[in-house]
Amino acid sequence: MELHDEDVAAARALDRDLPIATHPLAGAAEAAELTEEQLVAATRRLLDAGVIRRFSVVLRHVAAGARANAMVLWRVPEERWDEVGEQMAQFSEVSHCYRRRALPDLDYTHYTMVHGSTRDACRQTVARIADATGIGHYVILFTLRELKRSTPRYIGAREETSRRRTAPRSAPDQAPR
Repeated sequence: MELHDEDVAAARALDRDLPIATHPLAGAAEAAELTEEQLVAATRRLLDAGVIRRFSVVLRHVAAGARANAMVLWRVPEERWDEVGEQMAQFSEVSHCYRRRALPDLDYTHYTMVHGSTRDACRQTVARIADATGIGHYVILFTLRELKRSTPRYIGAREETSRRRTAPRSAPDQAPR
């Protein structure tokens, strides 16, 4: 699909959080200098072309009661990679499920993020996944502290990074005020 200016403007405007409002697209349309109808039409084109995959709500898991989370590293035999990955992804407590290349000193191929109300709840989920898949070799890494959480931004992020790099800096001997 060839992206037109209107499509790029719509994608850039939608690459932000939308407000909870009666007309959540009004602000995005204004930011894109489009009408809501133009924004919806551009969005439909982007969806049809596969540029936008879906719209979804981001649930803040801690606020929803999932106070514990863990990355779980799984050692899965190559002949079962797809089957086991699909099984793991079916668990509602799993938010992310990835297969990655094993490394010589880290021979795990599957990684899941498991969420629960407590660490014990996470451990119980991991045990259920192990039982369902027959994979008994895994390591649970509980989160100690969240260092960053943000919604990924894909459009416009490069321009903003470039602007930050070229922004004037204060001299090293000046203290910030």
